[in-house]
Amino acid sequence: MYRRLLAVLVALICLVAVGCGSTHRSISIAPIQQTGIDLSNNDPSFGQWSTIRKHESFVYFKVNEGTGFIDHTAAQMAREARAAGLLVGGYDFQHVCGANPVAEARTFINAARADRLLSGPGVLPPTADFELSFGVCNASAWLRAWSNEVRKFAKDDVYSDPGFFVPEVGCFSDADYGWVADLGGFVPLCGLHTVFHQYSWAAWDGVAHVDGDVFLGSYAQLQALASQTPAKPAHVQPTKPQLTKRILELRADLTRHHCRTIHGKRAFRLCPRWAREGKEAHRALKS
Repeated sequence: MYRRLLAVLVALICLVAVGCGSTHRSISIAPIQQTGIDLSNNDPSFGQWSTIRKHESFVYFKVNEGTGFIDHTAAQMAREARAAGLLVGGYDFQHVCGANPVAEARTFINAARADRLLSGPGVLPPTADFELSFGVCNASAWLRAWSNEVRKFAKDDVYSDPGFFVPEVGCFSDADYGWVADLGGFVPLCGLHTVFHQYSWAAWDGVAHVDGDVFLGSYAQLQALASQTPAKPAHVQPTKPQLTKRILELRADLTRHHCRTIHGKRAFRLCPRWAREGKEAHRALKS
């Protein structure tokens, strides 16, 4: 019923205001909601962020797709958007069930950190773009594994269309926030505190027609959401193969710098970095 009434209202507004010349559906935006956009290498924007800032409060950038593609347009766009005063965030266009979820999460974490889109002042929660399957698996467990890895560093967000989300995972509570893609109305993602809504694929941002989003709250609340991500990433314990590899590298350094012939306190005084790190690596490997 709500959707039907909303559709009628939108149609009337469309007829009066723009004559229904556009082929995309849209919804009206309440004054309290903050508008934003999401961009990628498919629709990048450079050098025009002062114009975009007049229309938008935030912007999300694609950071990666699966484990095999890094979006190298994100870093520059994020710098320019941040300089113009927008709040920024990053998302992983997930290859659901097509890649190892932990490996994909780490690909996202590393790339987002390099782009300053993982955490810190003015950075919105990192987002799982959960909308397309690349294989067959337990999609709920897959998403949970990705989310658990990312949540070591920041509170996270899940973007999805209810038409894909509900059949794949039903209700999901292992993420901090939800972002619903629903052009015909608004149906929160089951189990998640939905704070973002994509309402259009062709919203005008002052420069181009792009994906249009809203934050369901005030600008002060949006700023608070950005401040929730920790500035310092959590420590991740290296695996035993990583420790073993590092010990071999340290032994090579010790040999190259003639430190292996030095013993005891003299080794720490003349070759402190290699000696100290090697001792710590050995201790961690035995634990």
